[in-house]
Amino acid sequence: MKLKQKKAINEKKIIASLAVLLVLIIDQFFKNFAENFVVTTCNRGIAFGIGGDFTILILIVVGLVFWILTQEKRFLPTIGLALIFAGGISNVVDRIYFGCVRDFITLGSFPSFNLADSAIIIGAIIMSFNFFAENRI
Repeated sequence: MKLKQKKAINEKKIIASLAVLLVLIIDQFFKNFAENFVVTTCNRGIAFGIGGDFTILILIVVGLVFWILTQEKRFLPTIGLALIFAGGISNVVDRIYFGCVRDFITLGSFPSFNLADSAIIIGAIIMSFNFFAENRI
């Protein structure tokens, strides 16, 4: 592999690692802040209060996303996967320490959510745009 390609791959890994770290820190900070100043919801389901306790399945999915993230060499999919991974990890941290995911953002009648959920959705949108752009669908 050429030196330029290795440098580009390393830069993508650094950016992805920073994105994961930032999302994790910011999400956990705001969840802790919200518990003191806002009404929070303890979500024992998957996303938006759907389903039951799927901690093992979620850990498997987060692990799979991490593995794919380490294999990815393109920039946009790397960022999308990093956001999905970061959101997943932050919510798993909640499940382990609190027995549920702490949701604190409420918009009208839409189910409560948190910043980690937003990161997962944004990552999925980035992945979708990239997929459609590459496949010209």
